[in-house]
Amino acid sequence: PTAQQRPLAPPQGPSAREGVLARRRMALLGLGVAVPVTLILAIITGSIPVLIANILISVALAGYVAMLLSIKQSQQRPAAPQRRPATPQRPATQQRRPARDEDDDMRPVPRERG
Repeated sequence: PTAQQRPLAPPQGPSAREGVLARRRMALLGLGVAVPVTLILAIITGSIPVLIANILISVALAGYVAMLLSIKQSQQRPAAPQRRPATPQRPATQQRRPARDEDDDMRPVPRERG
């Protein structure tokens, strides 16, 4: 089938997951090999453009690893059930006290005994 005939959503199942993991592994391997190869080429040839390419590939590798770790973390975290808020909510009749400014003088006033 041509690109226009393919379904938009990939098929779900073990084979689809294996395909995704294989593509991720190949991308990681490709970037992982490209970093030392371009670094060695930059050192041997003394080429600034190859060194810049090495830096860009290194940044891409770091970003890709960060993305993979983020995906892994989100897959390991179970879907959190909706919970009640940890702090009890106050009724609308109870108003919070305004925050005190440091300039406010909040000393107790002594009562007169009489």
